[in-house]
Parts: sequence; C-alpha cells; structure tokens
Amino acid sequence: MTSIRAAVVAVALALAATGCTDSSGNDSYQPPDQKALTMSTNAAVALLDKSPTHGFGAKPTASGHDRADDAGHEVSESVAGRALFQIVCAGTGRITVTIPRQHVSTLVKCDASATGFRFRGAITALVVGQADSTGVYAWRILPRA
Repeated sequence: MTSIRAAVVAVALALAATGCTDSSGNDSYQPPDQKALTMSTNAAVALLDKSPTHGFGAKPTASGHDRADDAGHEVSESVAGRALFQIVCAGTGRITVTIPRQHVSTLVKCDASATGFRFRGAITALVVGQADSTGVYAWRILPRA
C-alpha cells in the first residue's frame, strides 16, 4: 500500500498548490496548509491500512481521497463479483456517504474506524463533506479474496 500512499500524498500536494482567482485576478481560494494536508492524507491512508478487510482481498482495485470539506465527490467503480467499499475520514468533522443503489446514507465521523459497504458488480457512492470539516477522507475498493 506504500505506492498508493505516495500517490495519494502527491495528488494532495498538487491540489493544495493550486488556487482559484476571481475575474479581477484576486485569489478567491487560499489552499490549506500543505503540511497539515499531507499529515491528514497520511492519517486517512493509515486508518484504511489498519482497517480489517473482512475476508476481502488486501490489495485494492481502486482507491482515492479528497478533502473533508469538499462539496461533493462521486465514486463509481465496477468489479467482477463481490467487493467491499471502505471509507474513512482523518481530521475533524464528518462526511456523508450515500449509496443510491442500496438506499443507504451514512454519516462518517472523522477519526473513527472505517465504514464499509459490501456490493456486487458495481457501486456508485456520493461523498459529501461538511464546510466546517477539516482533514481528508480516503476510500478503497477491495475485491473478494
């Protein structure tokens, strides 16, 4: 999982280094402190690494992350057979995970254990952060072992 951690940290740093400007050229967005973002990303990935796989494979077929204050992100993946979608948040606050196909919406608190959703074939998960949340959430899909 070390290569995934390195990729997640690299993407987090790249995202943190970018900023938005308004029509007058003024910065409308100040990126979070890169050191804090990197620490949150590492913490989220570490929480996933420590999470039990519940009989699913230890090597994810897909994974990713985003900031916990992000307005929304869709994870849509297909796998052969059964799989487990796990998500965890590191930092403060909470995120909401909705799995429309399963008619499930769950509040995931930051710095808690990973939340998992079993599925077969395909999953679409909608992850919505809260504006007052800090840190990063990370997710992975584990195939059936």
